[in-house]
Amino acid sequence: MCFFGSSMFFHRILSNNKIVVLKNDSFLGLYALEKLDLKNNLISTIMPGAFHGLTEMKRLDLSNNRIGCLIPAIFHSLGELNRLNLSGNIFSNLHPNLFDPLVSLKLVDFNTESLMCDCNMQWVLNWERNSSARISEATVCAYPRALQGQQFKSLKESQLGCDGPLELPTLQLIPSLRQVVFQGDRLPFQCTATYIDNTTQVLWYHNSAPVRPEAESGLTVEDSMIHDCSFISSELILSNIYLLASGEWECVISTSRGNSSRKVEIVVLETSASYCPAEHVTNNRGEFR
Repeated sequence: MCFFGSSMFFHRILSNNKIVVLKNDSFLGLYALEKLDLKNNLISTIMPGAFHGLTEMKRLDLSNNRIGCLIPAIFHSLGELNRLNLSGNIFSNLHPNLFDPLVSLKLVDFNTESLMCDCNMQWVLNWERNSSARISEATVCAYPRALQGQQFKSLKESQLGCDGPLELPTLQLIPSLRQVVFQGDRLPFQCTATYIDNTTQVLWYHNSAPVRPEAESGLTVEDSMIHDCSFISSELILSNIYLLASGEWECVISTSRGNSSRKVEIVVLETSASYCPAEHVTNNRGEFR
């Protein structure tokens, strides 16, 4: 999506427009633009040349979108930018040296519901200490729980560690509740978790034993996928459930910093198992099955 217009625009409001992608040269010709409001959209992808030519930009609001991937190249044209709002997006930490191209930056807000204040964010404190920029007081830690609610700017480098127990902002297994199924049924499991770094893996276990795909029994495990640099997901499918599939199925998120997991129990009944027939009841309150 491109937003061509008069070169004399100084302020452009594009909030609440359901924008999903910012492609290269999205704002071509708007070289005099000083303020750009892109909040409350659905932006998940920003290409490195999206802000090309916006050399006079002073304020950029990207808050409340779906941004998970941010790299320094995105900001290379924004040497005059002094205020940047990244709050309300889906990232848990920030790419090292993300703000290096923003040599005029005075204030940045990167508060999110999943902000992890750990060793991967130590560089931000060093950057602030050696620049004229300041981190907004609204930027607070979400994880680990020991730092939850604390202003990021008030932290000491020694508090940003990776030695404690692994706490993931997102770890979801679907289904999450006990399942009762019949032999021969199909049952998919999907596991989604916060992506920590390139050591993050999704592993599956059944009754504490590693799961391996078995085509002959209808058990498949899809390759893990990384979404928006922020989430990793994997799907396990039982396409023809067998009796021995009863028990606990577990999704384990394995990282260099430790593991975390979710479990769900399934009970497999034989197709010949007896069950209560459905009843049709009608009374003065209506019809019920």
